[in-house]
Amino acid sequence: MHPDSDAIAALVFSIYTQCPKRSKPARRSNGVAEWTNLAAVVVTSRDGEYVCASIATGVKASPDSAVVTACGGVLHDCHAEILAIRGFNRYLIDECTRLIHHPNYISPCVNRPNLDDPTRFDIDEHCKIVLLATEIPCGDASMEQLGAGAKENWSFTPAVDTMPLRGRSYFSELGAVRTKPGRFDSLPTLSKSCSDKILARQYTSLLLTPTSLLISPRHAYISTLLLPSPKLATNRVALERAFGKTGRSRAVVLGNPGGEYGHHSFDIAGFTAQFPDSRDVLADEADPKPSTISLLYVHNLNPPAEALAKGIKLGIKRKKPDAAASTVSRRRLLHDVMRVIDTIAGSKKMDIKSNYLQIKVHDPARVEMKHVVRAALGNWVPTGPDDFCM
Repeated sequence: MHPDSDAIAALVFSIYTQCPKRSKPARRSNGVAEWTNLAAVVVTSRDGEYVCASIATGVKASPDSAVVTACGGVLHDCHAEILAIRGFNRYLIDECTRLIHHPNYISPCVNRPNLDDPTRFDIDEHCKIVLLATEIPCGDASMEQLGAGAKENWSFTPAVDTMPLRGRSYFSELGAVRTKPGRFDSLPTLSKSCSDKILARQYTSLLLTPTSLLISPRHAYISTLLLPSPKLATNRVALERAFGKTGRSRAVVLGNPGGEYGHHSFDIAGFTAQFPDSRDVLADEADPKPSTISLLYVHNLNPPAEALAKGIKLGIKRKKPDAAASTVSRRRLLHDVMRVIDTIAGSKKMDIKSNYLQIKVHDPARVEMKHVVRAALGNWVPTGPDDFCM
């Protein structure tokens, strides 16, 4: 066990208990209890202090049809791990904003731009990034765990081997790219499983496209993945296959072009505390249901927590896209990044496109690394384009 695993979990759960009730699972009017999954990104600062940069809950993904017309305002994937990573990006962008506007401010983990590259910030090399999750990430890392109760799905072979698999089908196809949601009674998406997305970020860093305009990826990789100790003990083989160098990453490691992007292994450790709103806590309940609400907490946000449903802020209609968009939506993140860049540039015009899909290819090395990872995994089909202009 990582020596500080329980201290990190205690910090995360302590902050979670202080978040608003409207963003947490509840008991429905018919008496049915709700559960959810939680994830958090915790940063060890250069001074050795723990900063809980983001916390998220959620088990839902929006159908592609709701995203391709959203103009960057709807979150495709609200699984806890992916939402927590988005929250971490919001934290980093806001740290850059503070550093620009407050000369005396010292960030726990973000360094000011240096003279060699005055437009790009850097995460301090002494800072470590920990991703905590209360469940084994969906997709390849959880196949044996899910398949144990569905033996009939182990022996079938998929008819089309170029398409990603649903999360809860063909359990014998280990190492494959899978989509969420896994249940067949849910609307299908091309959003990849958390296992697939976390593996990809072992090569391209935790930075999203907008954040990568501001911050170097050099030190933006997960150093430790924290999971509940009992689940870690029974899923080590699957976790090594999903994320280890000897697993499905072997082909990617061989095709690694090097540079700022490339394979970054992480340690996997366990924690003993139990998440109070997990499905495990409700084991004695009759047919508990997953919550449709997601919580997003970001350390330096004001207010620090959002409640989300169907990819937008809870209680706000889609007809008001600017008001409904989460603070971690593509549109909001890119808007704030461009504002920081404009402040840095002053009167000098920066050569950055205002079209989102053009911005996505601004870094050839990042694009190449994505291509290498997806080609090696074999059945990665992109989601529909969500383009918009600033």
